[in-house]
Amino acid sequence: MTVFQAVGIPMPVWRSLLGLILLIALLRALEVFQVEIDRRIEEMERANILTLERERIGRELHDRVLQQIYAAGLLVEAVREQCGWNPKVGPLLEEMLLALNRAIEDVRLYIATLHGMSQPGHLRALLEETARDPRFRSMLDVEVRLDIPDLLLEPEQAAHLAAILSEAFSNVLRHARARRVVLEAQVKDDRLRIGVRDDGVGMRPDHPVGMGLRSMRERARLLGGALRIESAPGQGTTVWLELPMAEKGRPPDEAPAPADRG
Repeated sequence: MTVFQAVGIPMPVWRSLLGLILLIALLRALEVFQVEIDRRIEEMERANILTLERERIGRELHDRVLQQIYAAGLLVEAVREQCGWNPKVGPLLEEMLLALNRAIEDVRLYIATLHGMSQPGHLRALLEETARDPRFRSMLDVEVRLDIPDLLLEPEQAAHLAAILSEAFSNVLRHARARRVVLEAQVKDDRLRIGVRDDGVGMRPDHPVGMGLRSMRERARLLGGALRIESAPGQGTTVWLELPMAEKGRPPDEAPAPADRG
């Protein structure tokens, strides 16, 4: 009070000045806050646009590109069946089918990556979706046996698993001459085991390793696991994918790969 009296300014005036200063500071803060809000809204709108665009691209790839590749594969298989085995044409048709399957895997990997940017996947849903795939259901009796929790998958994990399963089922169709396939999954000794077991002709121990099997083993390694093949002539084939369980029941992203027993 003494200071205010010394300068000769009444107390109400000082209060008004202080109130004006506080009001100006508040307005400045609101301006900064509004700028931050506008920036956040712009980021959200941009993210929403990107999400919608990813979904559009994913639908285009699935509904058009992927279906055309499927159709090309069916045509090649039809030509192979009509021509029978020919030592000159047969290997070429096999290479064409292999190339088409690789293209299918690449497209599916890209679609999974696009979708995975917005939401993670689940192991049970991925396995059930694979078993329902019309490419396999139309040619095989597929049985599903799942004794696993609802494990969460990162987009890259889901893409690698989908590619491994697709290649395993495609190999059954191309080589096994099987009628029935069992897709099973279980957790045992802190390891996730996923198996694709058929009742086909089986393989000899000295069966040559092709690009498809090498790709599956490489994907298993990237998942931190290993691929194992159990087969004998006339006794069918089982492809086992074994992954160590990480914390919270989630398969690891990049863990040291165990020794390949396949």
